[in-house]
This record gives sequence, structure tokens and C-alpha cells, in this order.
Amino acid sequence: MRYYKILKMGQNPRFVSNILSALNGNNGELSAIMTYTFQSLILPNSEKYSALKDALIEIAEDEMHHFKSLNEILVDMGIIPYVVNDMNRPWNSTYINYELNIMKFLQANIKGEAYAIRVYENLIKMTDNQDYIERIRSIIEDEKEHKEIFEKFLRQFTECNKQEINDNRE
Repeated sequence: MRYYKILKMGQNPRFVSNILSALNGNNGELSAIMTYTFQSLILPNSEKYSALKDALIEIAEDEMHHFKSLNEILVDMGIIPYVVNDMNRPWNSTYINYELNIMKFLQANIKGEAYAIRVYENLIKMTDNQDYIERIRSIIEDEKEHKEIFEKFLRQFTECNKQEINDNRE
């Protein structure tokens, strides 16, 4: 397997390293894109799941924009945006959450979005470049919205499951 060298870490190697992790790490943007796409594909084609399927695709598209924006920061810093993490290892499909249980994958998505928010809040502390800070703040707002969306669906499916259990008891 070929590992790419990050030829130049720029003036702020810690910032670059954390961006690479946020992009291509096991909890990074690329993993979120692939996980949410996978989840949308495995959901049953029924009215019950159509809103969640649509939301997963929309959120995956948002994550693609984050992926692009963060890579543009790297390019602006003179870094070649190879798809490697902060350990210089290429992204791979084992980073995808292949959970099939909807409740469990929604819980994992909520945790993942909360983690991303913390990562991006820390990234802001590592730079004084106002353009980068504004881009990252925009990503944080998206991640907060994603977390709220997943929390809404988790509540909805929790209530639906409770109702189905009660209906089966009657």
C-alpha cells in the first residue's frame, strides 16, 4: 500500500494535522459522507423512513461541502490535499459505521456530530486566519443542525417504537 507524504505542513503543522484528521480520520468528513450514504441506502423504502432517508442524503451533501471547504484551506496553505489522516494513513472503508439498527446508528450519528463540533471548536483556537475561522464556524453551525436533526429522528422513532409496543400489547 502506498502512503503519501505530506510534503509541507506549513507554518502551523498542528492545525494541518487536525484538519487532516477532521477530513480523513475515522470520525472525519469523508467517513460521515460514506456512513450517511450507506444508512440512506439500507433503510426500507417506505413512508415511515422517507424523511430520514432524505435527511441523511442532505446531511451527506453538507458534509461534502465541509470536505471541500477544509481541503481548500489546505490548498491555500500550500498543502497537497491527499486523502490521508493525521497519521499519514489513507482513508479506508473500515471507517464507515455499518450499523444496521436505526436507533443505534442515530445515536452514533449524534455522538459523531457532537465530536465534530468539539474538533472544529478546537481548530478555531489553532489559527488566527479570519477566513479559516469563518469557514470553520459555518461548519460548526451545520454540525449543530445535523445533531438536532438526528436527535429529532431518534425521538420520533423512539416514540413510534413505544406506540408499536403498546399496540401489540392490546
